[in-house]
Amino acid sequence: MSVEVIKSTKQSLSPNKKYHVYICRSQHENDNSWASKLNYHLKQQGYSVYSPENNFNPNITIAQNVEKAMQSSLKIVCVLSPRYISSKMCQLETEIALKLYLHDRQSSTILPIMIDTCDVPDCLQPLRYIDARKAESDWLPILLSSLAKPIISKPLAVLPEGKQYHVFFVYKTVVPDKDWVKEVACSLEAHESGLKCAYHERDFIPGLTIIENIVHFLKCSLKVVIVLTHDFLESSWTKYETELAKLISLNPAGDVRIVPVVVQDCTIPECLINLTYLDATDTFFTWWPRLLKTINIPNNELLLLPPKNEVMLQTLRLGKFVGKLKNEEFKSWLIDIKFVDNEYLLVTDARNKKLKKFCFKGQLKK
Repeated sequence: MSVEVIKSTKQSLSPNKKYHVYICRSQHENDNSWASKLNYHLKQQGYSVYSPENNFNPNITIAQNVEKAMQSSLKIVCVLSPRYISSKMCQLETEIALKLYLHDRQSSTILPIMIDTCDVPDCLQPLRYIDARKAESDWLPILLSSLAKPIISKPLAVLPEGKQYHVFFVYKTVVPDKDWVKEVACSLEAHESGLKCAYHERDFIPGLTIIENIVHFLKCSLKVVIVLTHDFLESSWTKYETELAKLISLNPAGDVRIVPVVVQDCTIPECLINLTYLDATDTFFTWWPRLLKTINIPNNELLLLPPKNEVMLQTLRLGKFVGKLKNEEFKSWLIDIKFVDNEYLLVTDARNKKLKKFCFKGQLKK
């Protein structure tokens, strides 16, 4: 593609956009020098580039300036290098860029470009980066072509029959818990896969009782995100919702999965202690990719073991079996019971994080 063609197809700016490009880079002299050359090339092709030196408002914070600048820019170019990765300012800019991108995937996009070898941040790994470690004639046309392309949303994620939402949030309706839920739900819904979320303040159906609403949304959602905080642990309603979610998730079909998310350092409820939780107490771009990946994994791919044999389970609970496992030994190993091909029994003591595997040698009594 020639430079002339790229220039003629350059995206026009909408009324709410003032710049084509915002360049996010470290203040190291190497990175600044590289960004200055890029700025020159872009302006030669008719692109308007945001300049913090000339446009930053001294009356507001740096973060507010960055967010305002990114909101007014069509594309955000992240100049990846070891200096970028270690820069706190670049981490802040990346986090702001991701939040804006996730809130409105049709308004702006992020273009990572690597100028020196470094580890790509987890939050940017889903995005394909441009390799600028090559000759300028190799990477510059690719960048200009990417800048010229309009932003196109990918097809929305399809829900299986009987499901209306990808995620239902269980949380305590207090600040900051509810603000966290609204922000994450908004980001998930704005993501290019078009995830559908539900939470009670916005989506509960008028005319139904609270319990009816809870049961409805638990059953018609694929994942149940439980937002663990100190306030959550003190609420009787959230305890009830959690127990109900746990009960519904035991359906042999495995069509509802619970995802505990720790937003504040707190004790994990006993009913969830056997589940791996997501630690969201760190920075947004540290835990966000893991949450997004977890929600996008189909539930049927998470069924690592076959559904338990209910007849066998009831027999074991009653202690009416013959085999290598003794009654007394079984009774001290409860919490979770899983079966593999009706021959092996996995008994988990979740409280002490232990696991035992037993092979049946005899026949079950009926």
